[in-house]
Amino acid sequence: MKRIVALLLSAVVSGAALAPVAAYADKPEHADYKLVFRSACDFRVSVHEQGKVSVKTFKYRSGRFSYKQIFTSPGLKATFENLQSGKTVRFNIAGPGITKVERGGSRSDAVLGPWGWDYNPETGQGGLWITTGRAFTVYDKRGKLISFRFSGRLVDVCSALAA
Repeated sequence: MKRIVALLLSAVVSGAALAPVAAYADKPEHADYKLVFRSACDFRVSVHEQGKVSVKTFKYRSGRFSYKQIFTSPGLKATFENLQSGKTVRFNIAGPGITKVERGGSRSDAVLGPWGWDYNPETGQGGLWITTGRAFTVYDKRGKLISFRFSGRLVDVCSALAA
């Protein structure tokens, strides 16, 4: 899962300071990937993601941010399978999400809908998690979580697959 989220409001408030030099837009493409997490839960978990995914990237010549990405994934679903028991659960992980990277390397993210995580965004604890609602994160240049704000529901996928 990707640790990607966004903060759209600051882009709107900052206005001209964020005028992009270039914008790259991927057309929505069909996504169909499978991966296996060997140590996220107490058992191996297969994740199969299917749906549409699009990423739009804005690069800046000057100002506070070096780039911003907007992720949209209409209809993206993730099916998680406990490879030991065969139990499966399926979630919508459509987002959207926005990531802004500052010139110094720190990153602010916002997720404005359902999203998958390979750690608990509230505690940093490992595992597989789904958030529904809004999540805002800030990471330092080393990738360490500095702050997290969340309103919505947090689902522990490992617990759901173990039951």
